[in-house]
Amino acid sequence: MKTAVLGLLDRVGLLDGVLRVRDRRRYMRLREVVERDERFVREGAPDGLHLPSPRLIYLVSRQYSPYAFYESGVEGAKSLRGVLQRNGIDVEALGSILDFGCGCGRVMRQWKSLDGPRVFGTDYNPEPVAWCREHLTFADVGQNGLAPPLSYADGSFDLVYAISVFTHLNEHLQRAWMRELTRILTPNGHLLFSIHGPSRADILDEEERRRFDAGELVLRHQGYEGGNLCSSFHPERYLRDDLCKDLEVVDYVELGASDARQDYVLVRRKPG
Repeated sequence: MKTAVLGLLDRVGLLDGVLRVRDRRRYMRLREVVERDERFVREGAPDGLHLPSPRLIYLVSRQYSPYAFYESGVEGAKSLRGVLQRNGIDVEALGSILDFGCGCGRVMRQWKSLDGPRVFGTDYNPEPVAWCREHLTFADVGQNGLAPPLSYADGSFDLVYAISVFTHLNEHLQRAWMRELTRILTPNGHLLFSIHGPSRADILDEEERRRFDAGELVLRHQGYEGGNLCSSFHPERYLRDDLCKDLEVVDYVELGASDARQDYVLVRRKPG
């Protein structure tokens, strides 16, 4: 139907006009976005903290907009709090929080005004780590490798969260990091992490979907771990029976990480 309409418009000499109108609309939308970003940078972020450069924002989020970067962090903190609250966990009552894979503080900056917990962040990319250390001084930010270990002592954190981290690791690294993050949790401490679960399974091809539905971890582009090209897809059965088998699965929320369009898994370290 769409092709027939375009063919008719072309025959009567109107197609060029339609395309010009469409291009003008695209231009106006782009202009609005640019003006919004310029205004946002000029007025400053609502939290009073510095904003990363567009280049650094792109490095961690694959888009350049400072406004979109900030707003996604607001949404990320809100969705994270929502999952915790529905499971009776009060962020302000915690002693220590770690943002594992903090990037340039997209979500971590939302904890600036937390009354109570100490805030930590860590990332394997040295450039955003350096930026956080300079501009987000309320948090203690360190650097980690692509593989464990971390420098923290056993039982250091009441809460560790990892947004869009396990989605970009191979199976070996996922298991290694699950053990390491469990090590640094306090007894009964919680790990909240996001995954590509059933809500994203529709993008898998036929063979990948067959394996996913059979409960297998599906990996794309192994060899590019730690980057966006490497993608992993987690069936809930795999999480419960394999990756998180030594932890208590407390909650599973499809699209709970609304800022990343990913599912949230909340697990608890078992005492002892």
